[in-house]
Amino acid sequence: MLLSCSCRSTFTEKVVYSTTIISNDGDKRLYDYYIKKYGDTLVIDYQPNGDMKRTHLNGSLNYQLYKAEDGAVYFNYHNSNVDTFPCVEFSLERIYIKQTEDEEIIGETCKCFEILALAKSDGDSVLLEACYPKNKQDFFLNHKLYTSYQDYYVHELFKKNKTPYFKYYIHYPEISIQYHGVKLNKKND
Repeated sequence: MLLSCSCRSTFTEKVVYSTTIISNDGDKRLYDYYIKKYGDTLVIDYQPNGDMKRTHLNGSLNYQLYKAEDGAVYFNYHNSNVDTFPCVEFSLERIYIKQTEDEEIIGETCKCFEILALAKSDGDSVLLEACYPKNKQDFFLNHKLYTSYQDYYVHELFKKNKTPYFKYYIHYPEISIQYHGVKLNKKND
């Protein structure tokens, strides 16, 4: 008896992003805080078990580690402080999601989305922009590994696209944080 499996392994490379912080209200102290916290480069390392490590180069936030097993994000700062954030609950209440124009990012045609939501904490509007490569063959991401990463619509967008994001912008009333993909690194890079 022959058995065949069309199983695909999940995306396990590193995506490198440029980080841009934009002040939306002119508050220089807040702008400086975000520049210092997030640095100028983000590297996301996708693990085979669903863990996802977001390393912020040149920032006070060393990394954020999403642990698939317990559905939490661990924040590690260069000063050794550690915070935990449960990401199984939504901190945003969606108003709408819509597909926007495709974009070319890291040499790939990407399907893009816009999500408008309200922050549950204070009712402020939050606009998310996210783009995902259409090439599911080379960038297949098993969304089932991220089922507990509900906040900021991470799992919903992974499920819809089955690829990692190449662009992710978060616009708050006071500040915008923009991650724009610039290259892919193999695990040994």
